[in-house]
Amino acid sequence: MIDRPVPSAPESERIVLGSMLLNPEIIPLISNLVEPSDFFESNYVAIYSAILRLVNQARPVDCGMIAQELKSVGKLDTIGGMTALAALMDNVLTVSNAEEHASIIKDYAVKRGLIASAAKIHASAYDESKTGEEIVGEAANQLVELSTSSARADALKPVSLVVSQGLKVLEERSVGNRYITGLSTGMEWLDLKTSGLQRGEFWMLAARPSRGKSIFCEQLCYHVASKGHPSLFFSLEMSQEMIADRLFARLGRVDLSRIRSGRLTEMEKYSIANLKNIVSKMPYYIDPTPGLNINQIRSRARMAKLRHGIEMIGIDYLLLIEGVRRHIRDSEESELRHTLQSLKNMARELNIPVLILNQLNKKDGDPEPVSNDIKGTGANEAEPDVILMLHRPGFEQVQEYQPEVSEAILILTKGRNVGLGRTKLQFYGRRVTLADPTVTTKRYVEPEVKSEAALEVQKILGEVEEVDALPS
Repeated sequence: MIDRPVPSAPESERIVLGSMLLNPEIIPLISNLVEPSDFFESNYVAIYSAILRLVNQARPVDCGMIAQELKSVGKLDTIGGMTALAALMDNVLTVSNAEEHASIIKDYAVKRGLIASAAKIHASAYDESKTGEEIVGEAANQLVELSTSSARADALKPVSLVVSQGLKVLEERSVGNRYITGLSTGMEWLDLKTSGLQRGEFWMLAARPSRGKSIFCEQLCYHVASKGHPSLFFSLEMSQEMIADRLFARLGRVDLSRIRSGRLTEMEKYSIANLKNIVSKMPYYIDPTPGLNINQIRSRARMAKLRHGIEMIGIDYLLLIEGVRRHIRDSEESELRHTLQSLKNMARELNIPVLILNQLNKKDGDPEPVSNDIKGTGANEAEPDVILMLHRPGFEQVQEYQPEVSEAILILTKGRNVGLGRTKLQFYGRRVTLADPTVTTKRYVEPEVKSEAALEVQKILGEVEEVDALPS
């Protein structure tokens, strides 16, 4: 290891403390930017901690009161007594720069945090009791915590600012009838009900086996990415090859069975090969690793957020997360709830929407599902912000006759501040596609996408959609 001085800014630390002594009114501003642990000099940590204790006790802050507080914890002599406190004020020319110096303190604290994290990671790499995956997960957690702490902002907003920003958002929504305030789902009815996938929301889609829930999740992740917003699809059920075949069928408008058998016409081969031009610049990421547990999913999601700026995650599906099926079988609702809470916390921590798929209990006659049909109902109903169910009327007959298109019903059974209801979709089984019949390329309005790469992707997709209005 190279022996270098630890990053610190002692002069900024002195100026910030001296400024608070000269003008205690700036203490709330400084305390919202830095914590005691952000100071490097131990004496300054003690002084700043004493100042915060006085503020929390609603006591006046001056040299005398700080000296008494430090004396009560046996640290007054350690920091150099009253002389040291008075000297802090001598270094301050103006208190107007205190906020800038506080930002400098925070920046150096983050750098020291990175050094400490690197040391822990280095030590963990030699720990034979840990797997490489576990070490990567721990590293990702530490980096996310550092990035969160470095991005602290003033949590208190004056009502004038709240109203001003609210009016600006309202104006943006009204331009061009842009009712989507989150990420578009690609389904007009669902966007109207939910205003799109919102940051930090936890969604669940439940359906009986083979009803199309994987298709829904794949399409949603793909659609988000097609608009320039990076998405991640965890496939615990399908291999990379299966996902690729389904993507070829959906985008190339080719029968899936023909793709799997290799019986393709030259035109179909050309159409599929040409898809590379569409997806090459698309920020769509897939993790087809089977048997992941909840901690592995969270660590991989954090790493994807750091590396690729992921804005949406889909997981196929709940019962395939390692350990969950056993918990449901043994009626261990507390363990299932822990998994769902972990996914919900992941959505809030990364500030992105997360969609988890789940199964519905089988019933004779295949009636339209209700909330109690969701496996692990108690925990499953409590945690998600939005719950959807997918139903395929006449499923057995459809499986027997294999029509080109059949009916599917999407049911919105739970949502925060959204209207509930249902809508009909078109299910194209051979092309692995769920289509919203209300969506047309001319009428549908998407949120603005600013990146050049996203605009180019939209242009390519637009040329495809002119031929067929089925959603991508």
